[in-house]
Amino acid sequence: MLPVEMLENVKDHIDAPDNFWSDEMVWRRLSEATNEVVRDISEQDPTFFVQTTDITFVADQPVYDLPVNAGLGTRIIFAENRDNPIGAEISPGRLRDLLDYGNSTSLINLSDSYKFVLQGDQVRVVPTPSAGKTAALRVWYVPSYGHMMQGTASAGGASTLTFFASDPNWTTNYGWRDVRNDFFNGMKVMIYDGTSVGDVREITDYTGGSTFQITVDEAWTSTPDTTSKFAILCPIPEQHHQTVCIRAALMCSIKGRTRDKELRSAYYGHLGAPGALKELLSWVSKRQDAKIETVIPFNIGA
Repeated sequence: MLPVEMLENVKDHIDAPDNFWSDEMVWRRLSEATNEVVRDISEQDPTFFVQTTDITFVADQPVYDLPVNAGLGTRIIFAENRDNPIGAEISPGRLRDLLDYGNSTSLINLSDSYKFVLQGDQVRVVPTPSAGKTAALRVWYVPSYGHMMQGTASAGGASTLTFFASDPNWTTNYGWRDVRNDFFNGMKVMIYDGTSVGDVREITDYTGGSTFQITVDEAWTSTPDTTSKFAILCPIPEQHHQTVCIRAALMCSIKGRTRDKELRSAYYGHLGAPGALKELLSWVSKRQDAKIETVIPFNIGA
């Protein structure tokens, strides 16, 4: 579903007059519900949303910034020495163990050359690198995600797109333009109308401040312009968007309890009938088991 379709879905679930919940208020609950479901999935399968970022060493610089979506609260491991990349050798099964939420160690050192200390949204390297090295350190992490957005682009480039130029009006433009760099990294963006319609790309970089520009992993089919309508999509698999909508509606029901019991049953389930959350986590579990049991042919020679 597009974000605005999810918004309307939540409003249908809460069955309340339009002036009872504003679109802005419902959008906030959708964002909160998305992050909650992402955490639930990550606890079921810690490898589901894994991302990486490479850090370039600077001579005599001990502290380096992490992406904003890799702050405290995420699960992080480190792989060093990209000339002989240890991280690339980690199998899905092993990665699942390293990122296990039950593991009491929040930071796993895969390097025999350095130690690492998390300092809020930064990482300290010990000992301090004595020389510069491009992409010396790879950080693997379970990300937190930014909120969804939907509206009309104000500009575009070969592999960039700039958000709408003003605050959301909740009629044609939805969602807030965050000022923090990297806030939307790892999310999918879709152009659903206008120039380059149908393109879906992953966001690899976001420049906040006054720029509000995303960079994507592959060039657009055509350069987006002011006819291009875009949507930053919910990171939950689309067949389970309904789970997010029901959770958001349940959050809204605290303001009007008439729908609370039905929504709670739909989300959590009841005896003999699993709810939307259980069905989602069951699907994740089956996907995880199938992934580990995959047989990869290996040529040992004639």
